[in-house]
This record gives sequence, C-alpha cells and structure tokens, in this order.
Amino acid sequence: MRCTMINNKHLLHSLLIYRFNISCISQQCSRNLSFKNSTKYQSVINDERDGRSGKKTFTALKNTAIYKKPVNTLTTGNDETPFVDDIEKITSYSIFGFQNAIKQQVKRQIPSVSTILNETMSPCTMARIGIWRERMISEYGQEEFDKHSENMKRTGRLLHSYIHRKLLRKDVVLSSEIYLAYLSVRSFLSNIQNVQRLETVVTHPALKYKGVVDCIGVYRNEVCVIDWKKSDKQRSTLDATYDAALRLSANIGAVNASHMFPFVVTKGLLVIAYSNGDPAHIHEVKDKLLQEKWTSWLERLKKFYEEQNSRSKDGTVPDSY
Repeated sequence: MRCTMINNKHLLHSLLIYRFNISCISQQCSRNLSFKNSTKYQSVINDERDGRSGKKTFTALKNTAIYKKPVNTLTTGNDETPFVDDIEKITSYSIFGFQNAIKQQVKRQIPSVSTILNETMSPCTMARIGIWRERMISEYGQEEFDKHSENMKRTGRLLHSYIHRKLLRKDVVLSSEIYLAYLSVRSFLSNIQNVQRLETVVTHPALKYKGVVDCIGVYRNEVCVIDWKKSDKQRSTLDATYDAALRLSANIGAVNASHMFPFVVTKGLLVIAYSNGDPAHIHEVKDKLLQEKWTSWLERLKKFYEEQNSRSKDGTVPDSY
C-alpha cells in the first residue's frame, strides 16, 4: 500500500511538471506558429536539475527564452570532396535546426556568410552599388574615396568595440571619432539585459557556413540576435540596408542549429547607428519576415554551392573563403 501511494505521488508530480511545460510552451511559442516545423520545438524546465542530463543552464535568461535539447553536430571526417552533396535539400531546412542533418561532403574551409552574399549578389544590387561608387569617385576622386571607405570601416570597428565594452560594463575612453555614433545608440543599449555572447563566430553544423554574431542578449524580455551597423545616411527601411537582414537570418539559423546554444532565437534586431548622432533606427526581423529572409538566405546559399560545385569541375574552386 505504501509503495502504491509513493508511485501515485510521483505520478501526480510528473503531471504537474508536464502541465507547467505545456503552459510555458503555449505562452512563449504562440506567436511563432507561422514558421515551418514549429511543432518541433523542444522545451525544458530551466532549473538546476538540467545538469543531470549534461545541459548547461542559463539561469540569467529565466523565462525569456525558448529552450531546446542539444543538437548533435555533423562530423565530416577527412572527406576532400568540395561543397554540399545534396543541394536540393538546402531550401527545405528549418531555421530552428531540428530537422535531420543533410548528408554533406564539405571541404575543410567553411565559407562565411559575407562571402556567400557577396558572390550571389543580384545584378540589380550590383548595379546600384556600382552607380553609387562611380558617383562618389567622380565627386571626390579615387584617392579620397578609398580613404573615406577605409575610415568608415575603421570607425565601424571602433564603435563595435566600444559597444561591446560598455555592455560588459568595462571602463573605456570614448573616442571623439565615434562620439556622435555612440549617442545614436545609447538609449537602445540601456534596454539590453543578460548579454549572453558578444562577437561570436557561429557555424551551422548541417548547412556548413559560418558567421559572426555581434550580440545575443535579452531586449524587452525576448532573446535576440543583434547586429550593429554604422551609417552616414538614413536607412529608415529594411530595404535600404541591402542584404543585412539576410545576414541576420543566417546567423539566427546557425545559432538555433548549433549545440553551443540551448535556447531558440526567434527575433533579430538590426541597429543602425548614425554618424551625425541622429537616433538609431531599430529594424525588427521576426515572425513571417524572419521566415521570408531565411528562405531568401537558403536560396542564396543554394546558388552559391551550385556555382562552386560547377567551378570545382573546372578546377577553378578557391582554396579558402
């Protein structure tokens, strides 16, 4: 009789935990049901008992994240055949990374998101950039244009570095070169909590590309991947940022597929800091828009591998990315 009572008690306890899990999943995932394969979410209770299964707990995130079980990474061995073997399956891969891994045959060098986007840029975008470049050179000259471009890259790196140190609460002198750009994003930074990662290289274990995530943190009670951009001109629409949203979705997909992160990210933020100090534009990429950008990214990735496989047959494949 005593044994029966104990078993009933344990059963009731398990049912209560199950009910709690269902409630959490319902609250945190309701807005994401438009995504493909959303029923494949894996949620767990975030407490110290998770340590028994080898999972690292992120107590700082508390209820702001959707949690997943660790995803097994794909091993490639020493295969020297370049690039993806089954290209047709690329565009069916979920941004949440819970599908079975695609069979891969990949070179040791993994291409970066930047390389893939640059090499698959549309003729229209290339033409727009070319026209802008010619206009700038015509107005300022080649030498001044090159100096301006290099200065933009350098001050962009300075701003990234300063933002990261501020988020880590480190003392650092604010350079006069980026003072106004920092003022542009200062109010936004004050709303970021529980920073998890800064300037982190992420690799998609199945699709085999790598990117750099500027920040993973909690913004207004949601775990977000955040990218910073510095600009001299207003970029009030997402279209004005060219492929930045595709880059953001690619990084989110890599985070969600990686075993390094036990949580699922369903929102990205593209933060445009202005050199003249104007308030930053914050572009949200989530829900249907995130799915659209992810689909576009997969199409670009597929195009990249198709072109690289074609080049490999001609012996013109680059040695690295």
